[in-house]
Amino acid sequence: MTEFAQNILALLGKSEAEIRPLLPEKHGGFSPRPASLHLLGRSAVLAGSEDGVPLLLVVADSRRRLPDGFEGEQTALADGGVLLRCGHSAANAAALRRHFPWCAPSAPPACALSAGVRLDGEAAERIGLFARNGVFPVLSGDGAAAVRAVFEIFSCDCRSGYAVDGGRAGTVSACEAALAGGATFVTLSPSPAPAAPSAAADYAGKHFITEDRQAFFFNSETAGACVARFGTLADFAAKVRALPFGKRGAFGLGIALDGSPEPTRPAEHLFVIRELRRRNLEISILFLRWPEEPEAFASAFRQHVSIARTFGGYRLAVPFSRELPVNGSGRCEMLHLAPDGEPIEQIQAHFQAAGLKER
Repeated sequence: MTEFAQNILALLGKSEAEIRPLLPEKHGGFSPRPASLHLLGRSAVLAGSEDGVPLLLVVADSRRRLPDGFEGEQTALADGGVLLRCGHSAANAAALRRHFPWCAPSAPPACALSAGVRLDGEAAERIGLFARNGVFPVLSGDGAAAVRAVFEIFSCDCRSGYAVDGGRAGTVSACEAALAGGATFVTLSPSPAPAAPSAAADYAGKHFITEDRQAFFFNSETAGACVARFGTLADFAAKVRALPFGKRGAFGLGIALDGSPEPTRPAEHLFVIRELRRRNLEISILFLRWPEEPEAFASAFRQHVSIARTFGGYRLAVPFSRELPVNGSGRCEMLHLAPDGEPIEQIQAHFQAAGLKER
């Protein structure tokens, strides 16, 4: 490790673009991540792993030129240089965010293709693939996801933004805890609760026409079922939006309508979004339960896309494994690709089927 750090020290006069190709695939037990090499004055910050343990290395030509905030084991190098071996701690994640602001998460953007990424062994490869395709990653993991996400983003040199998924929450306090833990996106899981019976009267017996002239009719049974399942969801979302975290930094909201084993009906989708908009509430992603049969999926996809295009500003979560209808391939900005353990090759094939090309 010391010899490797000494080599980095000797290269500090060069640019990042010049140094990265010179890094070996492996040096002793250390495997560097070349894309992660970044210069801060007369110091270099680099991610990698030693015998499978992830590390962050900071090499500077003197102790006084070590960047502020990084914590780790110091080793003296020749000519007054110093090596700092840093673990993947919260303090070091904070230092990366401070020195490289693009390492800080944000809320998912309003209109962009997005995809979920589990912080597992293939996370870096998936993030890199998404970055090359202009896809916004939403990273999820265990309770330390917000910390690990910073190191993964830094290691991939992904500067186009990302979100940290705080998971699903059924209460305002659960949302607050997720946001306090560093999440910038949280999904609300509605639970049946009493709602004003008059709410059904706003829908029963009415047709709602989308911008492409598709009609959705609510009979009294459909209206009553929507109110019974989702009648208080908009109020729940309003309480979450009122949390102080919304003032300190933006966060995105997801809505889970996939809690039932039955496919989400277009009427349920329309009801929920219309009630949210009546309260001036925006969401980022809507999670639906899709039919398994391909023809039924294609029909449901067209109907849900029609509703989403009419209201705008959010995306529909679709599993990577689903084959999108041909006439839906041009609507990539409306989709959030949800992971389900697919190998990286299948994800690449999905992009190609959707008409996306790496850039």
